[in-house]
Amino acid sequence: FTITVETTGWVGLGFSTDQMMPNSDVIIGGIDNNGTFSSDRYTTARAMPPVDEQQDIEMTAIITENGVTTVQFRRQSDTGDSMDDLTLDVCRYFLYAWGGTFDTNN
Repeated sequence: FTITVETTGWVGLGFSTDQMMPNSDVIIGGIDNNGTFSSDRYTTARAMPPVDEQQDIEMTAIITENGVTTVQFRRQSDTGDSMDDLTLDVCRYFLYAWGGTFDTNN
């Protein structure tokens, strides 16, 4: 997957069964003063998704150039993580978000 957004902060991509944020599988990546960061998350509410205990993504690129950030990652269609990941072997809705600064401790 590749997502490109006009931002110099973070980019989030989610997979949903119903177009809503709760109960969605989310990947967040970006660049801050410490370098690149990424995490696999699952949200049960319209709030910052907590980090999954099992990280099932392989980040292949996080690049910011001229005010545009590109986040590229791989993930198995079925990670075996039934608690926090949706299978991608069926049609899912995409959710996306982006922003400036990001608290990587959250």
